[in-house]
Amino acid sequence: MRTSLLAWWAAACLVRGAAAGALIVQAPDFGGGVNKTLVIVGGASIANDKYAPLGRAIQRFGAANNLSLWVAIPAFPLDTPNPAALPAKVEEAYGATFAGCAPADVFVAGHSLGGIFSQALVHGSSYAGLVLLGSYLSTVRGGVSWPWQFRSDSGERERNRHRRAS
Repeated sequence: MRTSLLAWWAAACLVRGAAAGALIVQAPDFGGGVNKTLVIVGGASIANDKYAPLGRAIQRFGAANNLSLWVAIPAFPLDTPNPAALPAKVEEAYGATFAGCAPADVFVAGHSLGGIFSQALVHGSSYAGLVLLGSYLSTVRGGVSWPWQFRSDSGERERNRHRRAS
């Protein structure tokens, strides 16, 4: 019985993974200003199209501040980010935006698990920055220090909740 349930679960994952969405690229409505790109890395089991309204809202805010912001939202099998595939997915995402887009023009935003995985990608790279959405700065082996100041109320509460539980 246990083996058949495991086989059923694996088959369901394969079918669901094959149905993963395509890369979403949203061009800015605003034509002037500075070109930048925001790559949104979603959380576990959340389809990338669920982040499209958030991307549009951030683009509108950027346009109000003279920023021509492209938004790219990569898709992952099982709608869950994979740390091994993340560098290629982010590169593919920003490569599909404006001509000449380079890592220095890219902010990586990660929601939940996507935020945790994005930290290793962004730390020590030439990306413009990291945005955590419902995530927190994780502890990485080797004692990573971040060159930026940050404040994350939800992340601190989340981290403290996990500390109390253990």
